[in-house]
Amino acid sequence: MKSKLLLILLWPQCFLLCAQRQADAILVGNAFFSSSFPSPQRNSILQFDDTTFLGEDTSTPIVMSNFYSSASFADKEGNLLFASNGWRLVNSYCEVLSYKLWHDDIPWPGGSPDTTRVDLTRGPLFLPDPADSNRVYLFYGEYVTNYPMQTLGFARVDVRFCYALLDIPTQSLISKDHIILDQVTALSDMVALRHGNGRDWWIYKPTLQSNQYYRGLLSTAGLSEFELYTVPNMQGREQAFTMTHFTQDGSMMAHFSTYQAKYCQRLDVDRCTGNLSNPRETDLNPMFRPAEVGNFILSPDGSKFYGYRLNYNDSTYVEGTYQYDFQLDSLIFMSPIGNLLFLSSNFKELYLYSRVIVNDTSFRYLGSIQSPNSLGLLANVDDFKYPLVNAPVMLASPNFANYRLGPLAGSVCDTLGSVTVGAPVKSASDALSIFPNPSREVLHVRFQGLAQHPALLTVHNSMGQVLHRQALEQEYTALHTNTLHLPPGVYTVQVQSGRQAFTRKWVRVE
Repeated sequence: MKSKLLLILLWPQCFLLCAQRQADAILVGNAFFSSSFPSPQRNSILQFDDTTFLGEDTSTPIVMSNFYSSASFADKEGNLLFASNGWRLVNSYCEVLSYKLWHDDIPWPGGSPDTTRVDLTRGPLFLPDPADSNRVYLFYGEYVTNYPMQTLGFARVDVRFCYALLDIPTQSLISKDHIILDQVTALSDMVALRHGNGRDWWIYKPTLQSNQYYRGLLSTAGLSEFELYTVPNMQGREQAFTMTHFTQDGSMMAHFSTYQAKYCQRLDVDRCTGNLSNPRETDLNPMFRPAEVGNFILSPDGSKFYGYRLNYNDSTYVEGTYQYDFQLDSLIFMSPIGNLLFLSSNFKELYLYSRVIVNDTSFRYLGSIQSPNSLGLLANVDDFKYPLVNAPVMLASPNFANYRLGPLAGSVCDTLGSVTVGAPVKSASDALSIFPNPSREVLHVRFQGLAQHPALLTVHNSMGQVLHRQALEQEYTALHTNTLHLPPGVYTVQVQSGRQAFTRKWVRVE
């Protein structure tokens, strides 16, 4: 009876969560910072809905720094709001919100913001705030070059893992440089998967060992402390350059260790606990060579992956895109093109990038593998399906989470609300409100629930640590935040009343 009541109480909220994302805009390509180049600066903004590729947005001007443009965030209609390459952050008005997301003690690669080569594999990553639909998190790594490793020599690695917080209605930057991890991890490749409740996010960051990840949870309570998670019964291999993907249903992760020695680890995922289990490893070294890195894409159902092979001018095999089937252990040539490979955000098609030069004129296309779960020729390849206008030579596949993945039907891990059977249910916005937000010295807290139970107010930082605690004795309370000695950033204000907890995000500014 209790589970049925919970389902009835939470059903309207679950419906909104499942329907929150109908379209996406993905930014691919690179651009030069110089404003002398005409908009949209040779980037390609690709739009998708739930069923198909809608086309290319040729009107939105986006100016990125040199090299990769690997992440973007759109509204539910597919209008681009933010884009970042992990170094620079821009909005759809072509405003540079931050020339340098990294901390000042990390030098500019290339010497200056206009000559910086942003060297990323799979990052950064945008995630909507589960507690506030007007906010979005941007996760990014801060890398250094020539980091010494035992078997890989010198490599590029992340020395910090951070986030910024953005305001969606105003397309503005609220804060940045919030350090999540200061341990050395694999370059970029932060990935996220919906929690089984369909609202929160599990976040994974590969370490320098292929059997270990740093794992955290982004929920309405904020960002949890990241823990080091070791996959049971799995051999660890040194790595620095990786690619990680999830199946469309979120039940499996595929992790490619792609620098020097190449392996693919497939892991079952528990979306309730975030645990990884049942490791299966495939040795890719007989099929792919050291220079063939960063372009392994998992099929939506996880039965296959696609990779790009180079010829090396030795005629060992034909250069192009290949399909590998895990069950059959077969490698099949698919197309002579595809130095950029990525799945559409709706998990319908896999795309290849091609360029044709006719009479010194360059024509660019997105090729399509229209049935990527199918074997060989049944996958239906069209090398020149979608003509592009603005696409440059594309160098990295975009990074995005599966925003469309909803809650697990009938799952016991639905933690969307703390509901007491037989008690009236209040939403956080009804029971708890805070204002002004953002604020600097004073935060007014209003809690409508003191008549039923005593209430305890706590303030938490982004790692979940309690920084302030006090009993609430009246409905309106003025919290003098300048006495708490809190640095500017994002905090969680929580009120515990009886068996219910209510939380709101609060941003403290300078």
